[in-house]
Amino acid sequence: MSCLPTTAFNLYDFQGHVLDLANTVNPLISQTLNPSPTLNQQWSLALVNSGNYVLANGVSKPGQPVVVTWDTSAGTTSPLFMQAIAGETTGLAFAVNCVNDTSAYLVDGATGLALSAWGALPGSTKSPITLESFIESPAQAWTFHALD
Repeated sequence: MSCLPTTAFNLYDFQGHVLDLANTVNPLISQTLNPSPTLNQQWSLALVNSGNYVLANGVSKPGQPVVVTWDTSAGTTSPLFMQAIAGETTGLAFAVNCVNDTSAYLVDGATGLALSAWGALPGSTKSPITLESFIESPAQAWTFHALD
């Protein structure tokens, strides 16, 4: 079974919110889909090694990919519980563990941590994205919606 889209896509969390590069700055959030198409909410996968993929944002330019990673300047040596960010780095290399034809867990191949959405507070349409221990939680399942 392959759930991988072959084109750019939106990536939905368990709340029906999309993965978003907040205002083209580097924290990643989950929020409602913008009614006007925006590159901040568009993603693609690029194969990097041993079947793992980097997750590149739509604001990427040729030779300057903006990919999902974590903030190493925070002084920690592990991304556990860290806010997921995007930057012009090598990025995290995710194993894509398909749940069904359109959904998957995205698990960092080096640390085993999963890209995880937090529940939005009541009345809010935004929530943080972090790297958490992989437990096959609904908050760790992402649904691909291909952009044709």
